[in-house]
Amino acid sequence: MNDEAASRKSSQHEDASRRSNGLILLVEDNADEAELTLRAFRHKGFRNPIVTVKDGVQALDYLKRRGTFASVQDPQPSLILLDVKLPLVNGLEVLEKIKTDPDLKSLPVVMLTSSRHDRDQRGL
Repeated sequence: MNDEAASRKSSQHEDASRRSNGLILLVEDNADEAELTLRAFRHKGFRNPIVTVKDGVQALDYLKRRGTFASVQDPQPSLILLDVKLPLVNGLEVLEKIKTDPDLKSLPVVMLTSSRHDRDQRGL
């Protein structure tokens, strides 16, 4: 095997191992949008465990292990995919609570929106 082929194989191995590390928390109230996201991850070969919750209260309860999530033993997520427009507590409020909590503030968060309104996109 030449150096280029070995490098390419090593890079593919690194990509595959990255794709199987760490739990992802998907916070999305729209079932169709959540399924589309899950399909995209599967299509790209990601094998990360993904937990889906439907609103901001559930997201915060999951992260703080409260209520129905009190017995969850999973590690904290390696990534949070957070919809902007959520019922009960919106995504920007959830983000603020995460980033001001000493136990959660280091968690990476990616904000998502399917809104076409400029104000929703600029709010990020």
